[in-house]
Amino acid sequence: MRSSLCVAVSAVLLLATGEAVYAVRVDRVVGATSSGGSCFVKRFSVPAGTVVVGAELVSNDPGEVFPRVMLLEGQGTTLRELRRIGEVRNVRAVNRHVLQVVLPAVTIDGPRDLYVAVTLPASAGISAVGEGPGLGAMMEGAGNCFIASADDGLLQPIDVDLCIRLVLQNPRKTSVTTAEASLDVRPNPFNPSTAMSFVVPAQALVELAVYSVDGRMIRSVTHEELPAGSYTRDWDSRDAQGRLVSGGVYVAKLTVGSAVLTKRLILVK
Repeated sequence: MRSSLCVAVSAVLLLATGEAVYAVRVDRVVGATSSGGSCFVKRFSVPAGTVVVGAELVSNDPGEVFPRVMLLEGQGTTLRELRRIGEVRNVRAVNRHVLQVVLPAVTIDGPRDLYVAVTLPASAGISAVGEGPGLGAMMEGAGNCFIASADDGLLQPIDVDLCIRLVLQNPRKTSVTTAEASLDVRPNPFNPSTAMSFVVPAQALVELAVYSVDGRMIRSVTHEELPAGSYTRDWDSRDAQGRLVSGGVYVAKLTVGSAVLTKRLILVK
């Protein structure tokens, strides 16, 4: 095998887009030591009726160029065994940590597995956070992320959750009522962290953020397309720059499709 996984450890990284639209929480940066050609791969279980129009990934090096970003489907133990349904070459971040890749629209007519594969450029590997190229990842691995040394290399599981997501057509138009969605915060009051639990009744774009009482966003906790289910996200009383905020009253705002819910947070210090 021509590549090996290299993990750069940090505290929580918060990588914002160049336009500061939202921040992405990153626990780790992962890269591969290779002469180029190795791929990071994430698998998605997609329901019927979904229209996929692109992919999004988080790079720790906003100046890097990724040779290929591919959308694939099927079952297999290597990339070559999967059917390629979309590909974009030479994806450049252009000074943004969050890369959005536009793919030809694909309508999924039945439930199936889709894969996003990101080919890494030649690199000596990551020696520190902020030096790349590498992809952001969360520590809570879900068994759906892999590394492959080449197209015919085995898809080897990795124990992190890569910050890669599918971009769907008109995800905000999902019809969800406030009565169907739910948001709970415990403990509350809290110091220094609390868990925000929420229910997504149907697949939708989910945004969970913490605001000051005057409406200023303090921290984007999650911004992703999620299938129906129950989820929990923690807030450690830090802002988008990783700084501890002062004690006081804050607001958790959950947007699930067309539904919006809020909860008051009390940080005690």
